[in-house]
Amino acid sequence: MLSKLRSIWQSWRAKRTSSMRRHIFVTFAIPYLLLFSLLMWVAERTASDNAIASATSRFEQVGQRTSESLFRIEEPARAWLAAMTRNPAQGIHGVEDLALLRVHMTLLSRSPHMASVYFGYGNGEFARVVSLSSAETRQAVKAPEAARYAVQFVRPLAGALAQESLEFYNAAMLPLAASRSQGTEFDPRTRPWYAAAHNAKVGDAVATPPYMFAFPRVLGVTMSANLGNGDEAVGPAKPMKTVGGVDFSLASLSRYLGEQKSLKSVQAYIFDETGHLWAWSDAARYDKLLASGTVPRVENLPEPAQRQLLKTALSQAAKRKPEGGYVEIEAEGGTRMAASIVSVPRLGSQRVFVAVTDPTTEVFADVAQLRLRLLVLGLVGLIGGALVIALLARRIARPLRLMAVQTKLLERFRFNDFSPGKSRIKELAQLQSSLSMARAALSGYARFMPKPLVRHYLALRSEPKPGVESREVVAMYGMFRQPLHLPSGQNSVGFEALSAVLQHVEGARGVADRIDNDGVGALWNAPLIQNNPALRACEAAYQAIEWLDRHRANDQAPWPVFIGIDMGMASVGNFGTPTGRLIYTAAGQPMHRASDLALHARRLSVPLLITEPVAQLVGKYYELRPLDLPELRVPCYGIARRSAGTEAMKLSGAEGMDATDFGASTRGGASERRMRHSDRRDLDSLGSDPQSVPVSTPDLK
Repeated sequence: MLSKLRSIWQSWRAKRTSSMRRHIFVTFAIPYLLLFSLLMWVAERTASDNAIASATSRFEQVGQRTSESLFRIEEPARAWLAAMTRNPAQGIHGVEDLALLRVHMTLLSRSPHMASVYFGYGNGEFARVVSLSSAETRQAVKAPEAARYAVQFVRPLAGALAQESLEFYNAAMLPLAASRSQGTEFDPRTRPWYAAAHNAKVGDAVATPPYMFAFPRVLGVTMSANLGNGDEAVGPAKPMKTVGGVDFSLASLSRYLGEQKSLKSVQAYIFDETGHLWAWSDAARYDKLLASGTVPRVENLPEPAQRQLLKTALSQAAKRKPEGGYVEIEAEGGTRMAASIVSVPRLGSQRVFVAVTDPTTEVFADVAQLRLRLLVLGLVGLIGGALVIALLARRIARPLRLMAVQTKLLERFRFNDFSPGKSRIKELAQLQSSLSMARAALSGYARFMPKPLVRHYLALRSEPKPGVESREVVAMYGMFRQPLHLPSGQNSVGFEALSAVLQHVEGARGVADRIDNDGVGALWNAPLIQNNPALRACEAAYQAIEWLDRHRANDQAPWPVFIGIDMGMASVGNFGTPTGRLIYTAAGQPMHRASDLALHARRLSVPLLITEPVAQLVGKYYELRPLDLPELRVPCYGIARRSAGTEAMKLSGAEGMDATDFGASTRGGASERRMRHSDRRDLDSLGSDPQSVPVSTPDLK
């Protein structure tokens, strides 16, 4: 059993490979990593010991400031109720009290978090001034666009219904024409705010628990007070008990918390001793809780850690002094959360608390400072050791990496860029010498076989073997005006033309098959299968002829070439013997017919002749003229020019030519003019009108 496991382990290690630099680095880096982890563990333990003291001080300050902010939001309401106490005549009884209405509207404009102020009388009358700053309120009362305030009056009638009227005022506190009146069952004496303040001491402000407002239908709390019996009243016919109230929506309280700068990095909650959640500084998420139409509770918070923390805070707040206290928990997943609890007794008879929470204790200043010091110490040791290890690994691994890159250059046939270097390490120097010998052998091998085929053998990790196959190929033969073996003074011109044709063949992914005394042959779709080989051959021939034409026009005097192209079935493969010399070539009718076409093209001074199978595939790209040549015994065509709107195919391998951009569009330029030589015959004298042989041929990518 052990031997089997050992065998499996050795087999796995043999298959798993990595760089030498990685091996060296990992071997020496593990001790430093362990040391760094130990230092971080010490930092965490030290931070935990100091977390409670830092968090308590910080959170208590933030909680106290939040409590003071809530007092500021209720202070205008308390001042207003105090001003109205024992003087309920300052209440409003009709639109004729415009001066008093403007006083109340001014109060609402200066206190945007107050939703409305109102008076409820003992005889059932009711008067309210409403701020239309929120979209919910405007939608509820169907207010005009210019309205900024609404005044509501309810007067009891003899029947079961009371009469309700609604007046609108603009931003300048002037009445608008829009108003309406309707019957209503509303009775202020049945509302929670009236019942809470009716029996209270005159002038004492009380707050209701959260409830659903009658107008508009939103959740909120009301601060109300008993204003007295109206002994000095001038409005009602006889003295009656009057209650004043100020509404705060829960949504506005949440927005107010979110606007406090001291709460930007923490979360704040307002909740009472019964577990009702009055406000949350994350107003957007709190609005989703309010959408249910009931007062949210601590249990409704979306995150388990929040629920756990506030439940703990609620239980701790019930046991502690009214000032509140500090709570810290460890939630699921190891996240530490802390909360500072401050009691807010001013909001009503029930106990209300403000809780300021933070998801982690990493924000505490003292802990962060200590952790930073230990982190810097650990990083200095780790980085110093890593630099030493990296230099050692680089000394050994760099020459090997360079040779790996040079091997890739050999695989890509970039022999001129190959430079393995010279290492001072004996074994690496021997390996570099072997690579140089391999470069010489592969370079010589590639000269006797097409590069695409050699790349194919390298990709398959195989070697050439004798054998042929039958395949449809496209053969091209280009014949020059004069033989290539000329005196040295003119021979460079002939070989310049030959090089131009060969480079255009390579650019169209063709393979030069043979070079004769006065011509050159090329193949497409062999040795590798290609898409649209006929179009590739025609583009190589067409652009080679254009290149030679341009140089003849500039008096650079390269020789003209006459080209024939045919396609059909041929025998292709490695001809020869394994112990002798193998050569990849093709034998068959297309090669002979392409040579005959080139011979007739030179005789007729026609630049490019193609057979009918080729014309069927490229007819949509060129204007063709059928030629009557009985001696060829096959229909043939001459290419006159490109079809209108056809662009030149990009030849990617035509390096070393002149500044011509073989990928640029030739629309409207040289490609649309007739191919011209001073000693060539116009196709109009040999054939009929140009014609196109349409066929659905996919574009080359």
